[in-house]
Amino acid sequence: MVFDEVLSNFQEEGDRQMVKLLILADDFTGALDTGVQFSGKGIRTQVVVSGHWVKPDSDCDVMVIDVETRHVPKEKAYEIVYDVCQQAVKYGIRCFYKKTDSALRGNVGSELQAAVDAVSGKNIVFVPAFPAMRRITVDGVHYIDGIPVKESVFGQDPFEPVMYDRVDELLRATGYKGGVIGVGKAERKLQAAEERKTQASEERGQKAAEAAKQQLFLYDAETDADLDEIAESVGKKKDIPILAGCAGFAAKLPELLKLSVKESDDVKLKENLVFLCGSVNPITKSQIVYGEKMGIPRIHLKPEEKLEISYWNQPVGLEKIRQLAKDGMQHIIIDSNDEEGHNDTMEYAAKKGYSIEDVRVRISETLGYLLKKLIDAGMEATYLITGGDTLIGFMKAIGVSELEPMNEIRPGCVLTSLNYQDKKHYVITKSGGFGQERLIEQLTRILAQ
Repeated sequence: MVFDEVLSNFQEEGDRQMVKLLILADDFTGALDTGVQFSGKGIRTQVVVSGHWVKPDSDCDVMVIDVETRHVPKEKAYEIVYDVCQQAVKYGIRCFYKKTDSALRGNVGSELQAAVDAVSGKNIVFVPAFPAMRRITVDGVHYIDGIPVKESVFGQDPFEPVMYDRVDELLRATGYKGGVIGVGKAERKLQAAEERKTQASEERGQKAAEAAKQQLFLYDAETDADLDEIAESVGKKKDIPILAGCAGFAAKLPELLKLSVKESDDVKLKENLVFLCGSVNPITKSQIVYGEKMGIPRIHLKPEEKLEISYWNQPVGLEKIRQLAKDGMQHIIIDSNDEEGHNDTMEYAAKKGYSIEDVRVRISETLGYLLKKLIDAGMEATYLITGGDTLIGFMKAIGVSELEPMNEIRPGCVLTSLNYQDKKHYVITKSGGFGQERLIEQLTRILAQ
């Protein structure tokens, strides 16, 4: 097959290049839930946080770079993605996957535009659906739990609401300038694409045919079987297109790219779960409420405790850290959300002159610093962190830029490991919008095994 021929030539001048696939994500939980689709099958996968190209390790098969562009202006997102893709091409990378948010948040259009501009001569295969997480695309409209995404909880997000249901409209509003060709059925995908290319060539000549290669092909998908069919048809193409989508379609790539798989090692986790919540998503809130009903202590952080890093270096903060570290020998929930019916955080922010963006950044940084202080104080646990911003805040606090995804402990929940203070710690990460209401109960049972 053509894939085999292309993949066998992944090399840097004078030096064998082992990387088969480069994945670019816009936030860290997304990078991990995509990377684990490979590492969970024993494929050597490297996940790093960087706004620039990072040379992969010599034994790396799949390189995942979180470029952290979710919250930057679309023009800046374009620049970052373009630069990384361009440098990767020079390095010898031939296969690209632009990971997008499963709810289509962020600079989806501009980042896809950057990829196609940097990796010239290729079209884009975009499959935004994630059926296992009840996120599907039908007739070009994206749905969350059967609701058009604009009308879902993601349309109500206070920080980054999704404003469009139609994917093509969202792409153009967020910076994609090329053509968008909708493909309604997976089995018609290749045929439709080739027919359009042939017609363009016949009617407008070779120049038009080359332009057609730069189109974005947007695929509907409602089931996992749809994803299988799309992947199979992609494998029959004469060239590897730029691939794009979320973790759902990424899960089909190990077989598509013929990556060798092996059994992953089992690990023994701490039985106590410390849930650090930095998400305002109602799905995560419902999980916390259920956990509290189970009898797990829930600690609502006060505004100054989640917005002021300095609080945790004051005597009152240090004493609370000592107590939390002690309590952390059992399950606990540390929640950055206000208690029901209260708006203490935004009232405090208004008095301090903090913007909504300031609040987002301060909460993620402060929660990350708090977790560092808890670990420094002797807390030992399996940590569950919601939200990519919170995870990044923690990694910055401890000076770590790379995590190792291990396996998907529950759908959408990625077990990762990191080294801090010469000791390995295990962290479960998830997007705020992932997981069932009983997630905490399910995780505590797994940890008790």
